[in-house]
Amino acid sequence: MRSRRTQGRYRGVMLLASLLMMILLAGCQAAPTSSIYENQEAHVRLVKPKHWKVAYYERSGQIILEAKYGGKENSSARVEILGDFGPSPTMLTDPVGQLQADIQRIQMLYELDSLAIIQPPTISQIKEHETTRAIIGLPLSELPDDAVINQVSGGEPGIMQTVDIRILTNRRSECSLLVYFYKGKSEVLNAEAEGIVESIQCTYPEK
Repeated sequence: MRSRRTQGRYRGVMLLASLLMMILLAGCQAAPTSSIYENQEAHVRLVKPKHWKVAYYERSGQIILEAKYGGKENSSARVEILGDFGPSPTMLTDPVGQLQADIQRIQMLYELDSLAIIQPPTISQIKEHETTRAIIGLPLSELPDDAVINQVSGGEPGIMQTVDIRILTNRRSECSLLVYFYKGKSEVLNAEAEGIVESIQCTYPEK
């Protein structure tokens, strides 16, 4: 009789342990933390963390992605993409010149006395995918207080808003996308934004 009771208790314990294991495994299977965003009009496809907000402005063909963390730091980061509506001759034939002209445009737009060239325009290529990249620093003390590109906050002398500018080109489809990455104070958000930029693809039909 004792043997049967002991076996019954053992089976009960094993069943309970199995149920607990199943619950733990189910809890470990977390919901996906990222999602695919695709815009057929702008010919853009990317992967973004789910907590990043995305907005598309049809008139300008601009896609804006933003994320914020509250708390004491109140950190944020921003990515802007100008979609492709057909081949852009300047971006295809002279992407370095295009970035240099864009840097001058930014300086004039915000009426800056000067800006820092952290990395001059350089080109890297992997097969048909080409990236032309420049990194600049904008003095916060000269930016308007309500400038949406300000992801660092504070107008103390010497503090810069870092802007990572890239032209992403697919030589097969002759498609080019212009991307701006405005870095913030949060390393986590900056890493997420970098992941978004690295995932960007131009979906313009290849020739």
